[in-house]
Amino acid sequence: MNATTSAQQGEAAATEVVAFTEQDIEARVAHIRTLVQDDQQDEAVQALRELQRGAPDLTLPDDLQELAQQNPA
Repeated sequence: MNATTSAQQGEAAATEVVAFTEQDIEARVAHIRTLVQDDQQDEAVQALRELQRGAPDLTLPDDLQELAQQNPA
């Protein structure tokens, strides 16, 4: 990996943690619920962590709060 690739990946990671819009939040919550229903627990937890990073002040719905408590960071 060269320095340019590394820098681009760093920038991409930094830009991922931007504040989500209400639509982003709703879409991500729906996606997480779908993953849980499809028994894709690891993917659901990862998506939940991304949601929490992007919307740190969000009060999670009860079902997602339960998922977060069952899978502490």
